[in-house]
Amino acid sequence: MDLEQVIDLIRSKPPLLHLVLTGRDAAPEVISLADTVSEVREITHAYRKGIEPQPGVDFLSGAGSDRFRLKFNSDQVVNTRKPA
Repeated sequence: MDLEQVIDLIRSKPPLLHLVLTGRDAAPEVISLADTVSEVREITHAYRKGIEPQPGVDFLSGAGSDRFRLKFNSDQVVNTRKPA
Protein backbone atom coordinates (compact mmCIF):
# COMPACT_ATOMS: atom_id res chain seq x y z
CA MET A 1 0.00 0.00 0.00
CA ASP A 2 1.19 3.50 -0.64
CA LEU A 3 0.86 6.33 1.89
CA GLU A 4 -2.34 7.77 0.40
CA GLN A 5 -4.02 4.35 0.56
CA VAL A 6 -3.06 4.00 4.22
CA ILE A 7 -4.37 7.47 5.03
CA ASP A 8 -7.64 6.71 3.20
CA LEU A 9 -7.94 3.43 5.13
CA ILE A 10 -7.46 5.20 8.47
CA ARG A 11 -9.93 7.96 7.65
CA SER A 12 -12.62 5.61 6.30
CA LYS A 13 -12.54 2.90 8.97
CA PRO A 14 -15.59 2.42 11.23
CA PRO A 15 -15.29 4.44 14.48
CA LEU A 16 -15.08 1.42 16.79
CA LEU A 17 -12.62 -0.55 14.66
CA HIS A 18 -9.17 -1.00 16.22
CA LEU A 19 -6.48 -0.48 13.62
CA VAL A 20 -2.90 -1.30 14.59
CA LEU A 21 -0.08 -0.52 12.17
CA THR A 22 3.44 -1.70 12.80
CA GLY A 23 6.74 -0.99 11.12
CA ARG A 24 9.49 1.61 11.04
CA ASP A 25 9.62 5.33 10.27
CA ALA A 26 5.88 5.92 10.14
CA ALA A 27 4.99 8.93 8.03
CA PRO A 28 4.15 12.08 10.02
CA GLU A 29 0.73 12.11 8.30
CA VAL A 30 -0.05 8.68 9.77
CA ILE A 31 1.24 9.62 13.21
CA SER A 32 -0.93 12.74 13.24
CA LEU A 33 -4.06 10.61 12.65
CA ALA A 34 -3.22 8.16 15.44
CA ASP A 35 -4.58 8.16 18.97
CA THR A 36 -1.55 6.29 20.31
CA VAL A 37 1.97 5.97 18.95
CA SER A 38 4.57 3.86 20.78
CA GLU A 39 8.19 3.07 20.07
CA VAL A 40 9.27 -0.53 20.53
CA ARG A 41 12.81 -1.21 21.69
CA GLU A 42 14.41 -4.61 21.37
CA ILE A 43 15.58 -6.03 24.67
CA THR A 44 16.18 -9.56 23.45
CA HIS A 45 15.32 -11.32 20.20
CA ALA A 46 15.12 -14.98 19.25
CA TYR A 47 17.01 -14.36 16.00
CA ARG A 48 20.07 -13.22 17.98
CA LYS A 49 19.96 -16.60 19.73
CA GLY A 50 20.07 -18.43 16.39
CA ILE A 51 16.32 -19.15 16.25
CA GLU A 52 15.02 -18.77 12.70
CA PRO A 53 12.02 -16.48 11.99
CA GLN A 54 8.68 -18.28 12.40
CA PRO A 55 5.86 -17.98 9.82
CA GLY A 56 2.82 -16.28 11.33
CA VAL A 57 4.89 -14.82 14.18
CA ASP A 58 7.80 -12.98 12.58
CA PHE A 59 6.24 -12.67 9.12
CA LEU A 60 2.98 -13.45 7.31
CA SER A 61 2.79 -16.57 5.21
CA GLY A 62 0.31 -18.56 3.19
CA ALA A 63 -2.22 -17.78 0.50
CA GLY A 64 -3.38 -14.18 0.53
CA SER A 65 -0.93 -13.07 3.23
CA ASP A 66 0.26 -10.22 1.01
CA ARG A 67 -3.24 -8.69 0.92
CA PHE A 68 -3.09 -7.60 4.56
CA ARG A 69 0.49 -6.50 4.92
CA LEU A 70 0.87 -2.84 5.83
CA LYS A 71 4.53 -2.04 5.61
CA PHE A 72 6.19 0.98 7.12
CA ASN A 73 9.81 1.28 8.06
CA SER A 74 9.24 2.15 11.73
CA ASP A 75 9.60 0.84 15.26
CA GLN A 76 6.27 2.46 16.04
CA VAL A 77 2.92 0.87 16.74
CA VAL A 78 0.06 3.08 15.61
CA ASN A 79 -3.45 2.60 17.03
CA THR A 80 -6.03 4.78 15.30
CA ARG A 81 -9.12 3.83 17.35
CA LYS A 82 -11.00 6.94 18.48
CA PRO A 83 -12.69 6.88 21.90
CA ALA A 84 -16.48 6.32 21.86
